[in-house]
Amino acid sequence: MLFASAFFSNPDAVEFIEYPDGNDSLLRFFDECDRYNAEIVDNNSALVEFNEFQKSTKKNESISFLKSQLNLPIDADLSAADAASVFSACAFDVMLYNVTTQWCSLVNPTFLNHLEYSDELETFYEQGPGYKINYEMSAVLLQDIYANMKSFIEGNTTIVANLRFAHAETTLPLMTLLGYGVREKLLASWSDAQIHSRGFRSSSLAPTASNIDFRLYRSKMNQKYYVSVWIQEIEAPLPGCDGALYCEISKVEDIWSYYINNYNFQTELQNVKMAKGFESFDIENPPVASSPALPVKAIGRYIVVTFLVSVILLIATSGIKDDNGIVAESDILNAADSSFINPLSFGTMTMYWDQRSASMSLIQSNVRVTGIQASELELVQIQQVSRHGSRYPTDNTMREIAELLYRLQANYSSVLPEWMNEYRLPYNMSVAGVLSSTGFDELASFGKRTRDSVGVAIPAKYNEKQFILAHTFKERTGDSAKAFASTFFNNPSEVKYIEYPQGKDPLIRFYDICDRYLSEVKHNPNASAELKAYGSSSQMNASIAHLKSELNLPDSMVFSVTDARAAFAACAFDIMVYGITSHWCSLMDQTFLDRLDYAEDLEAFYEQGAGYKINYEMAAVLLQDIFAFMKKFVAGETTVAGNLRFGHAETTIPLMTLLGYGDRTKLLASWTDDQIGSRGFRTSILSPTASNIDFRLYRGKKDKKYYVSVWIQEVEAPLPGCDGEMYCELSKVENLWSHYLNGYDFKTECAISKKKKSKNPHLLDHYVMAPRKLSLAYTPVSTHTSLEDALVALHALDSFDHVTAYNYGAFGTGRVYRCISHKPCGRRLRIIQTMNDEDEIPVTFQLSEHGEHGTELTNRKRVGIDVAIKPEADSLLVSGMDPEKCRAALQTKYADQPEMLAKIPGEGQLRNRRLTLKKHNWQTFEPGAHTATDTASTDVSARRSTRKRCKRSESLDGNPKDDGEPVIKDERHAVVIDLELNLEEGRRFGKRNLMEEFTALPGRPVFWSILKKTTVKSKPDGVVTEWITGQVVGWRTSENKPTEWVVRFTDGKKTNFKLEELVDEIRSAVLLGLNVTGKARAF
Repeated sequence: MLFASAFFSNPDAVEFIEYPDGNDSLLRFFDECDRYNAEIVDNNSALVEFNEFQKSTKKNESISFLKSQLNLPIDADLSAADAASVFSACAFDVMLYNVTTQWCSLVNPTFLNHLEYSDELETFYEQGPGYKINYEMSAVLLQDIYANMKSFIEGNTTIVANLRFAHAETTLPLMTLLGYGVREKLLASWSDAQIHSRGFRSSSLAPTASNIDFRLYRSKMNQKYYVSVWIQEIEAPLPGCDGALYCEISKVEDIWSYYINNYNFQTELQNVKMAKGFESFDIENPPVASSPALPVKAIGRYIVVTFLVSVILLIATSGIKDDNGIVAESDILNAADSSFINPLSFGTMTMYWDQRSASMSLIQSNVRVTGIQASELELVQIQQVSRHGSRYPTDNTMREIAELLYRLQANYSSVLPEWMNEYRLPYNMSVAGVLSSTGFDELASFGKRTRDSVGVAIPAKYNEKQFILAHTFKERTGDSAKAFASTFFNNPSEVKYIEYPQGKDPLIRFYDICDRYLSEVKHNPNASAELKAYGSSSQMNASIAHLKSELNLPDSMVFSVTDARAAFAACAFDIMVYGITSHWCSLMDQTFLDRLDYAEDLEAFYEQGAGYKINYEMAAVLLQDIFAFMKKFVAGETTVAGNLRFGHAETTIPLMTLLGYGDRTKLLASWTDDQIGSRGFRTSILSPTASNIDFRLYRGKKDKKYYVSVWIQEVEAPLPGCDGEMYCELSKVENLWSHYLNGYDFKTECAISKKKKSKNPHLLDHYVMAPRKLSLAYTPVSTHTSLEDALVALHALDSFDHVTAYNYGAFGTGRVYRCISHKPCGRRLRIIQTMNDEDEIPVTFQLSEHGEHGTELTNRKRVGIDVAIKPEADSLLVSGMDPEKCRAALQTKYADQPEMLAKIPGEGQLRNRRLTLKKHNWQTFEPGAHTATDTASTDVSARRSTRKRCKRSESLDGNPKDDGEPVIKDERHAVVIDLELNLEEGRRFGKRNLMEEFTALPGRPVFWSILKKTTVKSKPDGVVTEWITGQVVGWRTSENKPTEWVVRFTDGKKTNFKLEELVDEIRSAVLLGLNVTGKARAF
């Protein structure tokens, strides 16, 4: 029922079949098979190895250890069964309650490993490959599964999903029958090393909710049917099908032939014969009377990778130090598949992982034992700053991945890995940036561990006078807060949350409103010069070459750094959201990951880390708030015992750096792989998803003084500057943080107009590289969601004309414009593209200005129609209005706006523009006939204006070195250029081409944009046309209906478009200048 509640949109209408007890040969075949019960279940000799292990030295040592933990005398009567009961109690404490402070506190890793192996021996010989009957009896279920496939192919059933829910005794035999898992015989006499390196592990084959999917596909090309098998949600090659992920149904029938045609469950269940011991597992071709084993495949990467991730998550929630467990499993993985990748190599896209065991020994070695100890203190207040949990990729990242995937599938399908040809993105824009289920679990588990850590010192019941829970305007931070509260409080439904509005959040999103930071770092491409340089390094070139090789791409194929980072992100989110490594991650090795991980760290170091002081000093506004709550509690001015804040990596990294945590050594693009590997700054450690900083306030039980401890990723860490003390007296903390608590003013330091001098003598000395000073100081004017809108705003700013002076910045994401209406003229306008996945609108274009106009007019006339007026003029012309009426309508509208009135084109210009539109390659212009194109217009020619103009440079004082005219001779020449550009666009967006593309690849237009026209009254006698943007967010297919694409408009409405309708809308939007395919992030 729980599965159906999430799988179906109408779960209340679902009907369930319950097989009665004693009459269930499909799911509980083990109950119905007399032979299995006689030879295995009721036969003590079948479990010889299990029984031997109960008397082994290892088991006796485990019992002795347990006695010691319980303070029992040596001769106490404690049996192997008792030890197994403690093991089970610990397991269920973790499974049901995520508690490790009771039964689990009695065990250590060695005890767990031995008791787990004891259970494994029993499972191997009762449900696994220990005896053939264990798994052969599941053939009755395999027959039913195959019969349903054949019935669907032959048209005898319309059932598209047959979902069965059962037990480990069901899934383990079926996996073994199919050939998955390692069948090497387990022995009681094995050493610890052999136990650790074994291949058979029920924790990976059959954890709770384990699953096997059989998926039936029909080829679009040859109409043949294929089968794929998924184990624990991972697509795994079918044993016997030559490593293919998709096996033709006829070949599947051959592979399974004996068990689907010759195996008779009723006969076999009655064919009782006492087991003679361990049977051979060699693949054989016996007579028909005997049953051949199916091909065996050790699925290493497909199963064991899942197991490793589960181990990491278990340790993260258990509090059990296990130095050997993870290492042992890594050995298994490397033995099974040398291309295994480390899931902790994805910068800030790394999932939350347990850093307690890895960090504790190092931290403890630096802690002074002479100071006050935890036993002498009582916890009175906790303040926390946490990052949101794992999420889906943001829309900008989705767009980059989708564009890369399309180019690969459209141009290189014949050479791509098989999985990629039929691959579709598993997410769409509707979940962009949304907290995933794994992210919810991360915060819920963290909340539970925090509750266990603080115990009864901090109330478990929420009371708004005692607790504050605040988050940013981003939905994922609010959902993270709720996930944390769901386990931290015993009354989570009563919790009240504070959401800081966008643009008014100085505490958690301080980086949004610090103008100096935005100017010097965020919007300054030169601030990330090292990242840019690394993009052309030998390491990055080698990484791109590796990807091209894995994809079988020709050397001539252009594969950019942006493409490599998109593939890297796709792998990261495959692991983060779905826990899979068989798609994008299968293209990568650890060297590739290490290098791309470093690229992410270079970006973070200079944008949020210690690269520039402003990055972290602005976090002082948050530190001030945290300390103020401590002081108020001490003074009795507040009863708040818990102040919990939920933000982003841009919140936690600056705050950690400000406090003195993390390595501040400057990262360089020129570093070797060895230097990269040994670096101290790693965002995968500092800020994985759900990363956290705790500030805990204690009161001494004897001296009544107050002390502070800081916890980073749940690890209690000595406070920098407090002589290695774990608990630092509050007065000393105030002295350490004095500069940022008392001498730092956020508004003053973040103001652009004033030079800053900020230093803190108390925090650790470090290398700081000052941001490069801009050659010209620009003042922000406005911010826009598209380049087209920014260009319109630029040309509407005043009545003078501006042309491109040069491309701005090392990234090529900006452009500077100079005034040509005055000579000389110091006026400059600039447009910079800014990208931030954490922002609601990840790509924006900022218009800024510098300098004043000159006093001497040049009397130059603009060539062509001004960009500020061109969209509206195009719209009127396309709607059927003749040039004379068009000019009159524009004059009426802008009668009270002299600057715009001066830009209105003459009738001759409008006639030429009308001619350009009419001669457009897509369709012949007919007045009044183009309702579909009656949408917004932006200037295509303006977007490509650099093609028409000579390159020119600008000196440091802002004066142009070349004051020449743009190379456009006359109006007629401009019309010819416009027509050439339109013809180029026509070839790309021809109706036939688009319809063929979308038919073959329905996912191609996803993330593309179209426009919708609306009208609003602006004056008593006039109506103004407005346009809103719509984005393709997905498509729907069904057997009886043609494909439809779903478009979501900015007003929240969704509309379905059929193929031709969508193509017409896209072509109309392109005709009017919209960049329908979006924009990719520049490196």
